[in-house]
Amino acid sequence: MPILVIFCLLWSTFAVGVVFNLNFNIYNKQENNLNFVIPEAQADQATTTVFVLNASPYFVLGPFEKPFSTNTTPVNVGETLVFTALADDPELNDYYLLVCATSSGAAVNGGAPACQGTQFCVSGATAVSASSTCVYTNVVDPGAETDDWYAYVCDGHATEAACSPVNQGSGDGGSPFYVNHAPTIDLVITSDNNKAPGGTFTVTASSTDTDVLGGADTIYFDICATNSWSTTTRCAVSLCYATSTISGGITATSCQFTINSVVPDQNYTYYAYIQDWHNLAGTNNGTSTYYTVINVAPIVSGVVINNTIDIAPNLKGSAEAIATSTGTVTDYNGCTDLLDATSTIYWESVSGAENCTANDNNCYKMTAVDCIEDVGSCTGDTDSNTTYTCTTQIAFYAVPTDTSARYASSTVWRAALAISDDNGAFGIATSVAGVDVETNTALDVTESGINYGTMSAGSNTGNNNATTTVVNYGNSPLDAGIYGTDMIDSPYYIRATYQEYSLINFGWGAGTDLSSSTIPYAELDVLIARPTSLTNVTDEVLWGLGLPVTTHSGDYTGTTTFVAIIDENGSW
Repeated sequence: MPILVIFCLLWSTFAVGVVFNLNFNIYNKQENNLNFVIPEAQADQATTTVFVLNASPYFVLGPFEKPFSTNTTPVNVGETLVFTALADDPELNDYYLLVCATSSGAAVNGGAPACQGTQFCVSGATAVSASSTCVYTNVVDPGAETDDWYAYVCDGHATEAACSPVNQGSGDGGSPFYVNHAPTIDLVITSDNNKAPGGTFTVTASSTDTDVLGGADTIYFDICATNSWSTTTRCAVSLCYATSTISGGITATSCQFTINSVVPDQNYTYYAYIQDWHNLAGTNNGTSTYYTVINVAPIVSGVVINNTIDIAPNLKGSAEAIATSTGTVTDYNGCTDLLDATSTIYWESVSGAENCTANDNNCYKMTAVDCIEDVGSCTGDTDSNTTYTCTTQIAFYAVPTDTSARYASSTVWRAALAISDDNGAFGIATSVAGVDVETNTALDVTESGINYGTMSAGSNTGNNNATTTVVNYGNSPLDAGIYGTDMIDSPYYIRATYQEYSLINFGWGAGTDLSSSTIPYAELDVLIARPTSLTNVTDEVLWGLGLPVTTHSGDYTGTTTFVAIIDENGSW
């Protein structure tokens, strides 16, 4: 029986891996004539062993977001979220902070841990008792306004790397983090458009914001003149801005801007931008459309005829006198918008006034070739004013209006200046003050002399008259004053009075004696009207001579003078 117990014990100790060193001494014992061999056991020792695995680090503080994200201070999609924690490690190994989108963190022997699913971030190796930080860059839209996170601290043990149990933090800094989504521009229109320079335009924009957590969101609208904008400085060149509030839906708002008083007529592109109150720029930012500045007609003012100086025509046969019209043109689309200027210098009694038909008697039309923009008067498309000077030549027979003329008491000459722009819009004005065209009274005698030929003493020319042709060289009807000198062949002479003249053919003795007196001289009522063209307007004066019987032979020469006199009752 003792032997059986001993073997059972031996098997049991073998099964549990404990080794017993036994030393049996066998001896004989006789009792009641029976002999037994009894083993004798002595005391001994057993060695114990265990293998302890690497211990994982553990959180001392955190994990938490830095700064905390809340429903009123969410992190913007596309921006950065920071996680931080403080951990310790029983074996003083460096540790890593790992943040995952699911509870899927896993240690990696000899290196940084990783998430088996979506990984938000992992820190670098951090010494124990030092804070570790990992940065989730370019936060992805989770499709909701919150996103859960799961944090671990793990070491990088070479063969037995280990992670702590998952930790989601607590309070405002704990999981989940809050996500702010960008608002979206839906539509931008110029709701009040097509204005003249100086006008006010209205822009209306609508947008959508899907977020509802944290209450109503404020949307900031910016309308920029250039495609340059940021969430901090806003428009580089702002036209207008507005704000609106929204809580998960669509909002629309408007703003207005007034343009300068001088703006070229065309379409102007502008750009719309939005951001929410978390400074997150909207999608579709930079959406562009345009506003339209309409064309306005130019305005003509300050028209002056000939610098307010009376016009003095030159005589027939001379270069024609120059006359001008000037004026100021204002175009609120800019003076570069102007195209052609024209002008009219006209006698104010002419039919149609400034719309008269061209006629050198009373109406002078100047085309765009004759009307020149004064050099330097237009400085660019932001300058509204410029000046023009138009030039024409005045014929010698233009209708006179000065004090010598029939029309002196009632009429003057005026100027009109008209201008069109590149859209065909038109402006016109006339001079307030007029000027006179001066009266020129002049004549010319076509023949170089009055030749009576060869005569005998005591004879006369009878009906054989010499002829002189008087031509009107001015712009008034004429009478002619006539006087003469004695014809002389020194020391002999023939008195001037022996010459006679008439407007019709006559026999000597029936004409009018030529006066030798210059003051007063005789006035002959010739029929010479004011010229109305370049065609000569003339009348003839016929001459005869009677010689006394005492006239000495010789070659006699004298002078007859014709004086131009206005015929007040003549044809003007």
